Amino acid sequence: WSPDGSAIAFASMRTGLGNLFVADVANPANVRRLTNFPKDQVSPDSWTRDGKMIVADRLAGANTDLWLFPVDGSEGKPYLATPFGERSADVSPDGTYIAYTSNESGRDEVYVERFPSHAERRQLSSSGGDLPRWRTDGREIFYVSHSELLSLDMTSKTATPKKLFLLPGNTYDVARDGQRFIVDRPLDDNYSSPLTFISNWIAERK
Repeated sequence: WSPDGSAIAFASMRTGLGNLFVADVANPANVRRLTNFPKDQVSPDSWTRDGKMIVADRLAGANTDLWLFPVDGSEGKPYLATPFGERSADVSPDGTYIAYTSNESGRDEVYVERFPSHAERRQLSSSGGDLPRWRTDGREIFYVSHSELLSLDMTSKTATPKKLFLLPGNTYDVARDGQRFIVDRPLDDNYSSPLTFISNWIAERK
């Protein structure tokens, strides 16, 4: 969602392997394409709080970087492009920080830093982390670690993560009050029925 709730950014394969689009909520037929990469995949993560830029994952080859794409359609630029993989960014509600996932340590962990200066960078998770989401007041961050949803108090640099609950699926989002979550829950697997092995079936048929 855009900060004012008037537009939605999304990825679509209608052109290339996945480009960035913006649709007006009041008129969903009004869709604008912001990127035109025939081979790269771009998916939106978060809007800047002034509504002028979208932070997005750009997958080129085997590496994912964080890019900034202007909503007016002008050329984007890299925000964080390293030999490692960076993705799943979320800009803080006041626009001064950004949280994201990086695998520079050898596994996915959640980091936070000043936006857009990269100052005060620090690692938030310690045993794996992904999909950071800010609470609306910016005082708490949620993230996923080993299929569990954790919360971290951002008002203290010495706070330790608290486990909330086991996620039934692969993703989630948090309500504005920080007290409710929407999660995906897989349906029953129709392909998990046991196999039955029958030997001598030709003889039994006779």
